[in-house]
Amino acid sequence: KNCLFKNLYLFIGNKHMPSITVGMKWDKGAIYIGRGSPLGNPFPMHCEADRDLVCDSFNSYFKDKVEKQDPYVVSELNRILELAETQEVILGCYCKSKSNPKRCHGDPIKEYLEERLLAKEHRNEY
Repeated sequence: KNCLFKNLYLFIGNKHMPSITVGMKWDKGAIYIGRGSPLGNPFPMHCEADRDLVCDSFNSYFKDKVEKQDPYVVSELNRILELAETQEVILGCYCKSKSNPKRCHGDPIKEYLEERLLAKEHRNEY
């Protein structure tokens, strides 16, 4: 995967965009992406050994929702994209922090948002 931009500002030409990170739901200003939210992971993790299976399942689920343009998911992604154009965005969940960077369902959400931001910037340059 293209993880070129981890927790740093994205630079495109002489422009820069605020970063998107996956953090804890209680981080100041975090946008909650846990259960019950439009971007929540519907696959429960019963123990740490389930993490990869749960994240893989969410990744497939998320791709399907985006491909089918699920209005609940797409409207939340668009809302976050608007914010990310002007400020740092923290996607808040329960499992990822700077001191404990475990794999999280927020990772593919972050990658999707970064790809959309880069594509938009690229279109705006021409």
